[in-house]
Amino acid sequence: MYFKTKDQVFLYPCTLIGYSRLLLLSGAVTWRLLTTTDLPAMRFGVASLIGLSLLLDLLDGYLARKLGQTTQFGVLLDLAIDLISHTFVWAISGFYLAELLIILEWTTGLYIVAFSFKPGGHWKKTFTKAGPFWLRLYFSRNQRNFLSAYSNISHFIFPISLYLYQGAVWISYVALPGLVIYEAATLWMFWILLNSLATHDRD
Repeated sequence: MYFKTKDQVFLYPCTLIGYSRLLLLSGAVTWRLLTTTDLPAMRFGVASLIGLSLLLDLLDGYLARKLGQTTQFGVLLDLAIDLISHTFVWAISGFYLAELLIILEWTTGLYIVAFSFKPGGHWKKTFTKAGPFWLRLYFSRNQRNFLSAYSNISHFIFPISLYLYQGAVWISYVALPGLVIYEAATLWMFWILLNSLATHDRD
């Protein structure tokens, strides 16, 4: 086991991967903002940096579980990077509902943060016991299942395909059902977390 003392939480391998994700995302944002010509090669480069950052997210979570380094700081760092990534991708996608989806995802993200600070508040476990069948299936096996994988990949593929091709293409339509499931799950998460926190406050 590496880096056991809590003073070294900022240097956990999974945390270092989080920093790498942030650097890749910063590179994508900078490239997008500083490039004056919107060429296909530039769009592909920006999409590649974001895609690599999201792939590292899988390694980040795996290492945290494997090394027993799941920390509140790591959870919040990971969530912050995810939300920033989602916001940027939606912003460049040109999708007409992008602003609404950004608001929904950030609002739910803030409730996840609040829930995480509750004693024993592992937010994902809440959804394996609450909500409709499809939501429990979505969060089953810690989201290591086909429905969750398809929905999360679609959540990236749909907006990034709109950005890359400047409009909908076949892969956008393949990803659309997964996006609907992802956003429906996000909306249910918001409702369940809101009720859970309200119940906790009354108690």
